[in-house]
Amino acid sequence: MTSEQINDIASYIALAAGIPIFLFTFVYGVGSGWWRSWLGRIFFCSMLSLTFLFGMILARRWFDKFFGYEWVAVFVYSFFFSSFTALLIMLFIERRHRPLEITLLRNTGHIPIIVTVKEGTDHEADS
Repeated sequence: MTSEQINDIASYIALAAGIPIFLFTFVYGVGSGWWRSWLGRIFFCSMLSLTFLFGMILARRWFDKFFGYEWVAVFVYSFFFSSFTALLIMLFIERRHRPLEITLLRNTGHIPIIVTVKEGTDHEADS
């Protein structure tokens, strides 16, 4: 295979990956109440930034370097960075306020284990 053929295959794979990302963002954006909570807003912005990123990748692959590409790249990368940083912070906040739940499956059945994260909370350790 030549380098050009491999590049074409990579373009089609990027397009194939971009389709479910776009559809997920569209369906989640239209079909759910993501604006009602911080977690929903942050998750939607993260998926939207991923959609923008794949759109920029596909535009660059199909149209090479288009007019204003540098400014679009700065916006998309900044939005991507900020939305996924917010998602990471939200993950840390959620983990801090909720107990860690670990589920073990054995032949005898389902055994849930709840681990208490901090002393003085109203969660109890079960085993």
